[in-house]
Amino acid sequence: MEHYQPYKIRSAQCELCINLIERTRRRCDAFPQGIPPEIWNDEIEHTRPYPGDGGIMFEKKMIRKRR
Repeated sequence: MEHYQPYKIRSAQCELCINLIERTRRRCDAFPQGIPPEIWNDEIEHTRPYPGDGGIMFEKKMIRKRR
């Protein structure tokens, strides 16, 4: 029997990453077919290479403050 690992609704690290393509389908430049649950669920930080990421890792978005 396979172990099912549910996804959290939001990912702290993925929401802040410039590589996020589509939050609702959990896709990014590193994982266009779907972000692995252990990354999406913030169980591991994607600041080091991860199998299948093609060398693309977490890069923090620049957030502008409102004036």
